[in-house]
Amino acid sequence: MLHRLSPRISPSGLAWQALAGAVVLTLVHRLHLGWHLQRSAARYGADGIPLWVAWHASHVEVAVTLVAVAAVGALGWLLRRAVGPGPQWPRQVGIGLGCLALALAGLAAAGHVRLLFALHAGLTWSAVLEAFEGGGAADLTGFVGAFELAQVLGPPVVFVAGTWAGRHAARARAVASLGLAGAMAAAGVVVAGPLPPSLSADFGATPIAFVLVDRWHFHGDDDDDDDDDDDDAATAPPERSFAATASDPTHGEALAPDPTRNAAGAGDSSGPPTTKSEPRAPVGRGMRWHDVRVADPAALPRVLPPAAGRAWNIVWVVLESTGTRYVEGETFPNKPPMPYLQALAAQGWWLGRHHSPSNSSATSLFSQFSGLYPSPTQRMFATRADVHVPALFSWLPAAYERFLVTPGKLTYFFPQAFLRHSGLDAMWGFHEVPVAKNPGGEGLSKDEPAVVDFFLTKLRAARPPFAAVYYSYVAHWEYTDYGPAWRPYGGGRLIDHYHNNLWLLDRQIERIVETLRGLGLLQTTLLVLAGDHGEAFGQHAQNWAHARGSYEENLQTPAVLWQPALFAPRRWDEVTSHIDLLPTVLDALGLPYEERLLQGESLFQPRLRRMVHFTWGNEGTLGALHGDGRKVLVDVAGGSCRAFDLAADPRERRELGCNGRFAELAELARAHRERQRRVLAAYNEAARWGQAFEGLRQPVGLAGAATPVTEP
Repeated sequence: MLHRLSPRISPSGLAWQALAGAVVLTLVHRLHLGWHLQRSAARYGADGIPLWVAWHASHVEVAVTLVAVAAVGALGWLLRRAVGPGPQWPRQVGIGLGCLALALAGLAAAGHVRLLFALHAGLTWSAVLEAFEGGGAADLTGFVGAFELAQVLGPPVVFVAGTWAGRHAARARAVASLGLAGAMAAAGVVVAGPLPPSLSADFGATPIAFVLVDRWHFHGDDDDDDDDDDDDAATAPPERSFAATASDPTHGEALAPDPTRNAAGAGDSSGPPTTKSEPRAPVGRGMRWHDVRVADPAALPRVLPPAAGRAWNIVWVVLESTGTRYVEGETFPNKPPMPYLQALAAQGWWLGRHHSPSNSSATSLFSQFSGLYPSPTQRMFATRADVHVPALFSWLPAAYERFLVTPGKLTYFFPQAFLRHSGLDAMWGFHEVPVAKNPGGEGLSKDEPAVVDFFLTKLRAARPPFAAVYYSYVAHWEYTDYGPAWRPYGGGRLIDHYHNNLWLLDRQIERIVETLRGLGLLQTTLLVLAGDHGEAFGQHAQNWAHARGSYEENLQTPAVLWQPALFAPRRWDEVTSHIDLLPTVLDALGLPYEERLLQGESLFQPRLRRMVHFTWGNEGTLGALHGDGRKVLVDVAGGSCRAFDLAADPRERRELGCNGRFAELAELARAHRERQRRVLAAYNEAARWGQAFEGLRQPVGLAGAATPVTEP
């Protein structure tokens, strides 16, 4: 078809057609902004903003379009001069590239609008990388609506349709395009000025230019990581000792194993668990920090629960996007949305200052089940296909049945390979659960109560001992409405929808626990309930949802450990982290493990030795939080640093400089980044080949074969 059309098109004709397509794209993009603005105004507290604000800075977008079109015309003219008037392939290539460029520009515009009303931040280069590194690029079709289709398909259609136009139609199209561009530019000039504070500063940005500028400032930081994603088992393991790097001052000569722990691995269950361990001298090997500024070198005794004479079942519930402040009733003090979770917390261990090491789900899940900090790199380590780091399932004895159920997609920002390699037997997600009903919204999850029904059938069929994981989705943006029965908070704001979904999630937790009780399994089951990260609702400028900020609302999330025989009621007011959950659970189960291969600490001790908690934000922010309330946030790309004193300013209203007593904390944050991305890559490589890491023996339960399961 391109061959038949190309003789009619001159280089200047291609430029005029590109202008027509680009003007259509700009028009649809601005109408899309206006539609979302009116649809979401009340939800975001932006009501009262007139529709014409959608044309803010449209003159800049028109100017960028004209420059791009002029470049197309100049390139076509130069190419024609170079190859002569005879060959047709330059025109064919021009049509193909024009269609592709307009479709990509439309895709960027659609994504830009979506993110503006989800996160109050435009489409950035890092967000583009996340979509592909998170394994979710193919699942983004769940966001496609009429405006998205018009933005992606409309401009190329207009571009190609011009090839059939005659001379007079072409002139009319050119005049119409210039007139429409002038009108949009004039609209942008008229509404120029500061945006209302409830709107994102990126609201009027030109999507393609916005992404390219962000890419220009983006610093790739994965050159030191292992970029080999090939899982070819035929490749021979390297002949070397696995270590982080010779220049790492925290690693010295090989040391003898810690005599107070059985490091043989999960399959070796010899000997009963001790009720009280001897003080343990700190050592300088493995994954842990041994800097006295990070961890207290003093030896601490661990008081372990008595041996139960049985293997405990594990039910681990991951609470998507659940923030501590909302569970505790900050927004609705007289009607907190999760009373059942609070009742469980009162009967067990409630980690009152618990933090996720990340504001992203995949990396948070990685830390919960591995006991390790995530890799502080823009490339998402947790979702890579070659992750073999041990997890909870690696330390469990072979008798355990292990499975996971989630309403979400196993291909969308989900650490599937990590869990599969670590020994999880089976996973059921969006495409695997036999649930037909979708709740609407994003189209990225199945109906939550129906998926819990499926999880309960798996619990009823499970043969003890088992390790069952339920990973919820209902509290994730965009907070889908499940109908009148699930609307105890009747307002129309986003935070009202969110609280309704927390209420629904609380009922599902109750169903899981009461089913265990009815099966007679509750007294032999350890419950872990922990959010993956928090959630933001504009507490700080442009900070919405979770993945674009590292404030406390993004990172503080509830964690509850429940089993009366193991956890007498207690509230932890120290800063705890996801990395502490795994060693605590292994101690509760009486299972041996090599603690120096974990970066978290067991909570079966009077206090934590760790004084500094590190975080990595999806937006490229490196964080460090000291137990005394000092907090720093370092922008990796720009190098800037902010500090907060949470002891005096728990809501982070006063931004301080990273000097004085904050300077050392900022230095530690940067040192953690350099160390973690190297030590984690080296540890992963050792685990991949089943070899000892710095003389420390890996658990024997590696190389599991979990696969998504399709029900007949």
